[in-house]
Amino acid sequence: MRSFLADDLHELMRRPWPLRERSLNELQPRELGLDSDAVALWIEFYNEVESQCGKDGQFADLCGFGEKAGEIACRLAGIFALIGNPLAQVIGADVMLSAIRLMEWYLAENVRVRGWAASARIIADKPGKADAAYRFDQAAQKLLDWARKQTSGAEFETTRKFLMKYGPVETRQAANLGIALNCLRDAGYIIDPPEPPPGQTRSRRIKFNLR
Repeated sequence: MRSFLADDLHELMRRPWPLRERSLNELQPRELGLDSDAVALWIEFYNEVESQCGKDGQFADLCGFGEKAGEIACRLAGIFALIGNPLAQVIGADVMLSAIRLMEWYLAENVRVRGWAASARIIADKPGKADAAYRFDQAAQKLLDWARKQTSGAEFETTRKFLMKYGPVETRQAANLGIALNCLRDAGYIIDPPEPPPGQTRSRRIKFNLR
């Protein structure tokens, strides 16, 4: 059985090509705009990544890719928007946030694979997973330790804005925070919000799983 994504992609491929008038092979795709919230998210992401591409920055050794991250995120957002709605005219904040999260993952993987993550360590402390090894950079570990100090419960919920203002120094920049959160998400320490009902906005709150 084909997935919903495959069905959506097949539907997109069956749509008429946006050809330039009087042309059989020259495409003229329509422009997609960004709503104000999407623009704000994109600017914040672009500026933070750009600031980390300089000397001693998180992405200093992959500045070529880092400098294109904002543009790629915008292109991804456009693709996501059209997959969700082939008639979309505007890219919303939810779609832009999804594209940014994907780019944060790619940036983190570049750092990890090339061996430039700072002071990686192995942790295996989750119940039922004693034999599993989880690699965290130092910032991710400090963020996890900080979250555990905020509550005696099994979960802790907050926002990116709060983390960047009051969290560990190592994760107060958006790019560094994104990398740390992706590390924790891969290991099961971040609970992503469920997909919202149609017409509603996905929650931007971050929930830590501290079990």
